[in-house]
Amino acid sequence: MPMRDERKFIHVVDGEDRIIAVNPAWSEFADENASPALAAAVIGRPLWEHICDSDTLHLYQVLLERARKGTRPARVPFRCDSPALRRFMVMELVLQEDGLVRFTSWVDRQEARPFMALLDPAQARDEALLKMCGWCKKIESADDEWLEVETAVARLGLFDAVTVPRLTHTMCQACYARLYEDDAGEPS
Repeated sequence: MPMRDERKFIHVVDGEDRIIAVNPAWSEFADENASPALAAAVIGRPLWEHICDSDTLHLYQVLLERARKGTRPARVPFRCDSPALRRFMVMELVLQEDGLVRFTSWVDRQEARPFMALLDPAQARDEALLKMCGWCKKIESADDEWLEVETAVARLGLFDAVTVPRLTHTMCQACYARLYEDDAGEPS
């Protein structure tokens, strides 16, 4: 049964792309997702230090540029799953006074899932890397197919061993196309 989370998770970047503020809900969400004290660690740091792959970096650059033009809010769907929840979220970027950009994210809907140790940060990891789309949270298989986590775990035999691969993030082709294609040729 879907559960509700009405909170808005907000962080603000300045004209030099430094994170200058987060709201209490943002900090709570970080704590709930095994990132205690993350709020203190990000304040004053460039946004770019917290983005791990070049596709996502480019997308954020495009979204920030569009937000700074002030033509319309940039709104992007994404996933932020935990070991026990599938979270379908939305992020909106809006230009504020003095060139600040406010990022507001919220849970559109979430669903309980059987516990997925692959998404548990406490899980023992080996040196192998497994690619996960940073937007839809699907896993890339050896034949370039992108699979939901549960399907990937079963098909790739990820728990046949004591440890599982480390996760690295990128953007799958479907998310790249969805985020970059609209009638104006800009991310939607």
